[in-house]
Amino acid sequence: MSRNRIAATLAAFVVVLVAAGCTIANTTPQNIGLSYNNGPFDSRDFEGCDKPGNRTIDGAFSDHYYYPAGQRTFKFSNDKSADTKPLSVATNTSIELIATGTVTFHLNISCESYKDKSGKEWPGGHLQKFHEKIGAQLEAYSTDENAENGGKGWRDFLDTYIKDVIDRALDTNGQKYDWALLYTNNDTRQQWERGVLDTIPGLIKAQLGDDLVVIDNVLLQKPGVPGALKAELENNEAAQLAAKTADTNKAAAANWPGGINAYLEYQRALAVNEAIKSGKVKILPVPEGSPIIVNPSGN
Repeated sequence: MSRNRIAATLAAFVVVLVAAGCTIANTTPQNIGLSYNNGPFDSRDFEGCDKPGNRTIDGAFSDHYYYPAGQRTFKFSNDKSADTKPLSVATNTSIELIATGTVTFHLNISCESYKDKSGKEWPGGHLQKFHEKIGAQLEAYSTDENAENGGKGWRDFLDTYIKDVIDRALDTNGQKYDWALLYTNNDTRQQWERGVLDTIPGLIKAQLGDDLVVIDNVLLQKPGVPGALKAELENNEAAQLAAKTADTNKAAAANWPGGINAYLEYQRALAVNEAIKSGKVKILPVPEGSPIIVNPSGN
């Protein structure tokens, strides 16, 4: 059978279904749907799940709500593609560091019937509970069967149940450490990262009341420091380097043949020679016996 004929047959089939009073949920491999009866004389009841990549035939008055079925990434950084800007990290001092990274997660799309801790039965499983307790309230669902993410309220879901939880986990674990150790010490930073990774799933479960969202991985970059503190650290580092260089020069001069004056004259000669090679000064005739060494070839 030709492609045109197959397409025509399917189109005719859809017309028959519509005429018979049916609706179709046509999910992609990237999303999953929930169907609810919304008839004029019926109560609004859950009908079933529309699994990824399936075509499901429902009643004439069925409504369909779609959610992402795969792994999603929440990114906090200065990148244009990030979901939010870098987050702050409280420490056990008055200094707050800056955190960037990613958290990967997925919705628990199980549609197997279960009873939650309160004793309520959910015939549509964890996904039904997520929709009725979170998704429907925030309008985080999409009514577009081709949508890979949720709808207009998906951003509110991310901010409330992902970003805020990450922010809290960063602070809770950061407050155990001094900012300088967290910024400079690898062992301290690894302990902090493990703490954040261990804390986030529990915070999300406590906030949602069940395993409705599953955390897959947390990846944190080295914490940054505020701009003013960074400038201060750089100035201190430069001062320490200058002091170390001065100490090195002083020790070298003390052991230089001819003493400090001879060492300083040698340093001046090197500086002039370097300036000539770089073209910063005009090359003049060099008297025989001069300490200036000129290498015109640059080799």
